[in-house]
Amino acid sequence: MPEIHTVVAGECLYSIAKLYGFSSWEAIYNSSDNQALKQARPDPNVLCPGDRVVIPTQAMSAKSISCGGGLSHTFQVTVQRVLFRVKVHDEDDKPIANQKFRLEVGDACFAGTTDGDGIVEQRVDTSETAARLWVFFSADEERGEHLMWDVAIGHLDPGSAPDGVQERLNNLGYVAGEPGAQSDEGIGIALRTFQRDVGIEPTGAVDAATSSQLRDFHGRI
Repeated sequence: MPEIHTVVAGECLYSIAKLYGFSSWEAIYNSSDNQALKQARPDPNVLCPGDRVVIPTQAMSAKSISCGGGLSHTFQVTVQRVLFRVKVHDEDDKPIANQKFRLEVGDACFAGTTDGDGIVEQRVDTSETAARLWVFFSADEERGEHLMWDVAIGHLDPGSAPDGVQERLNNLGYVAGEPGAQSDEGIGIALRTFQRDVGIEPTGAVDAATSSQLRDFHGRI
């Protein structure tokens, strides 16, 4: 009988598939038992805590490979990773472009350079839920000027959820407060400001046009 997994903060289909030993998240997402979930959550990277995912029964079979004795053999295993992608801005809300960065995710450490739009991209393990990012403004990374952020991975709620609206507004620079802790008036101010900026009537309500624009603009960062 299939098992039911209840989503907690930080999980996505990629990490859930790894947890249950699936080589690919599609086997879970495309299961006939999860069609309602698939319709409600069109992005497998964005689930909501409390979502129920049916884990289908998978036939496990041992695979044997014949190899010649006395020889060295190389086997390649595909490991799924998710894309960590953030856009960094300075205190004046300008992209921090073409600067060196260091990203620590679990036991892994990555180094690189932000692109011309201040974007950092890196493939990371599906089981990771937190990262720390440094961006440096001088060659001396230890003592020079830099910025540092702690970043939650996989904690973005669906755009249809109230918390998801707040999270996207915050990520875009509209101060909507901590998800679940801000007054309706505060969220309304952030929404009206966003609506004016994108050319929508500033009603302060999350209508279809606002939801679509919010997903679109947030998807660009």
